[in-house]
Amino acid sequence: MGRRAVLRSSRVGVYAHLVHGRRLGRVVATLIVTIGVLAVPVASSSASRPRPKVPATYAIGDSVLLDAQGVLVHLVKKLRVDAAVSRQFSDGLSIVEHLRATHRLTSRFIVFLGTNGPIEPAQFAKMLRELDICKRVVLVTLWVPTRGWMRANNDLIRTGPRRSRHVVIADWTELARNHPGWFYPDEVHMPIDGPGATALAKLLARRLG
Repeated sequence: MGRRAVLRSSRVGVYAHLVHGRRLGRVVATLIVTIGVLAVPVASSSASRPRPKVPATYAIGDSVLLDAQGVLVHLVKKLRVDAAVSRQFSDGLSIVEHLRATHRLTSRFIVFLGTNGPIEPAQFAKMLRELDICKRVVLVTLWVPTRGWMRANNDLIRTGPRRSRHVVIADWTELARNHPGWFYPDEVHMPIDGPGATALAKLLARRLG
């Protein structure tokens, strides 16, 4: 083989090597880009999901709280009232547990429960533990003079401030006792937004601070 043939053969080999190298480089580059794309984290669907709005104050209670609801929402801004007829303390505890589990407990909380039956001490203690992240908890004493559990429930409710520094008492018992004309014949319920309901709403608003 002559010198020219050798040079031509060498050039062909070098050219083939360069072409192969370029192709290999493009393949590697493609792989790097692909891996990079796959490595980009996908935004979680929960990140784009709007968080539920949490009011500044939450009031949970039974039908007596319903009587005062209309006035109370005008006195307390950003308030949600959750009241129901015949609600038991245990029902309210379940609601509070759910609110805490879903990160929807408010900074201020009113508990007006115990009109419809005895409060179990263990459930009362559990309620205070669930609410211990609130800045202010208002416990409302009861006025249900025709029921034997009123006194025991009120005695238990009044222990709240000793158990938690965030707890204050709204003494509905003493206020109601001196105004029998506020009530219907059952001595428990009042005309909606009437004088008694208005007095109750103002009491709760003051104790929220």
